[in-house]
Amino acid sequence: MPRRKSRFGCRNCKLRKIKAIQCDETKPRCNKCTDYKILCNFTIGVPDLQVSADGMASHRGSASVLSPPSSLPVICSDASYSFRLDSDSLMKLEQFRSDIIQPFSVSPAQCNSSVPILTAQHPYLMHAMLAVATAFRRAQHDVARGCRTQTEIHHTLQCIRLFKRKLSQLVAAPDQDALWATSALLGLIAIASFEETNPEDAWPVRPAHASDLEWMRLTVGKRIIWTLTDPLRTNGLFRAMASEYADMEFPIPENGIAGIPSSLIKACNLTETSNSDNNPYYAAAHLLVLLSRLQLLSGGSFPGIYMIAFISQSQLRFRRLLEVKDPVGLLLLALWYREAGKALWWVRQRAEIETQAIRIYLERFHYNRPGIIHLLP
Repeated sequence: MPRRKSRFGCRNCKLRKIKAIQCDETKPRCNKCTDYKILCNFTIGVPDLQVSADGMASHRGSASVLSPPSSLPVICSDASYSFRLDSDSLMKLEQFRSDIIQPFSVSPAQCNSSVPILTAQHPYLMHAMLAVATAFRRAQHDVARGCRTQTEIHHTLQCIRLFKRKLSQLVAAPDQDALWATSALLGLIAIASFEETNPEDAWPVRPAHASDLEWMRLTVGKRIIWTLTDPLRTNGLFRAMASEYADMEFPIPENGIAGIPSSLIKACNLTETSNSDNNPYYAAAHLLVLLSRLQLLSGGSFPGIYMIAFISQSQLRFRRLLEVKDPVGLLLLALWYREAGKALWWVRQRAEIETQAIRIYLERFHYNRPGIIHLLP
């Protein structure tokens, strides 16, 4: 006998959207919600995908297990994929909401309302958040430094797999915010996914590898996702952040060397007539000086996320010079690492090790450029 399609099912069953799951419409609590140990929400006022008393009890196997935050979803599901969050994942999600999301300027109201709903309905975004939260925990506690945990790797790979599958389809309006948020987090994950502890094994000292500077290519590649998703559209979640995004685009002089230290001017071969067209280091040098000055003048209140402007606004020719290990390009990157490593937790380990590797490389292969080596941090 064919399965009857539910027309008046609870919101949880509708949110999960799995074709094999049909709400039996039993009230006050349907059998599907009972099986998954979540609060059934036929009625208004019951949160979506929230753990029930039975579900809470199942997590209390020991006193050391923390209860999941009551405002977070325990089931993440879309039309083709679903997974249940355990207690540790829920606590990571709460940490993401309370600590990690701050640099991205999302308001507390959005964190408590729109973001949980968005993540519950888009598994690739949920996996991205959990990967970032796991990396954050690793960075904060400095546990097994240089080694990503299996959990971090799992969430990263699942995020990439589901994200690519979603992008292979026509981008629908309900997916736009989740796709942009995931793209931003994947850029962060790419930088944080750094496992070298010995500078001799790190870029640029090690032999060339396909993964070299992949994090930088992903940061720049987000522009494509920006165009596809239009995050600042009128009804978008990120519309409220329009001013923050505008602030992240720093004005660069059309030409000249104003404000740049003489030693850096000489290293970059800059003149009063230099501009973005005739000197590949022009934008990077100006951005580096501008970001350092703003950080100094802010008295500790400078938003660290602005440091990403060095990568997003630098010239394509500059990034290509880094790919061939150009000595001046390496110097500018090392100077940026010095500032970004202090401001952004996900850059810190890469900045520390690759800055040492840059020094080793330049001293080994460009020892005849003392003017550059002298400027290294």
